[in-house]
Formats: sequence, structure tokens, C-alpha cells
Amino acid sequence: MGYDDQELARYTHPPLSTLVLPNYEMGQRAAEILIDMAIHGKHMRPMTIKVDGPLVVRETTSGWPARAAQAKR
Repeated sequence: MGYDDQELARYTHPPLSTLVLPNYEMGQRAAEILIDMAIHGKHMRPMTIKVDGPLVVRETTSGWPARAAQAKR
């Protein structure tokens, strides 16, 4: 399993499933928090913010039966 869907992940053997990082959404959320802090003087405590990113399913997460059938070919 990889992250950020690097092009290399497509060419490994087996092709590596990856999580695409939602860079725009992460930046947007960070900017919103910083603007809120600057304009309203809010003090933010440390927190975890979850932003969903799409999963690119390739052979490393396709399931054991599918890989076993491909290996027999």
C-alpha cells in the first residue's frame, strides 16, 4: 500500500494500490483554520482533522483469490 499515487506504483510487480492525497482539500482546510485564527483571534488546540482521499485499487489489494488465480496462468 502506498500513498500519493506516485507513477512508479503502476509499474511495480504487482502494481501497488495507493491512497491519493487530497492536497487541495488539505490546504483549503488549513487556510480556513488560519484565517479564522487571524480574523477572529481564535486559539486552536492541537487536533486531528480527517480528509478523505480516494483509494486507487491495484493488484496489491485486489484480494487473495484474484492474485492466486492470476499466478496459475
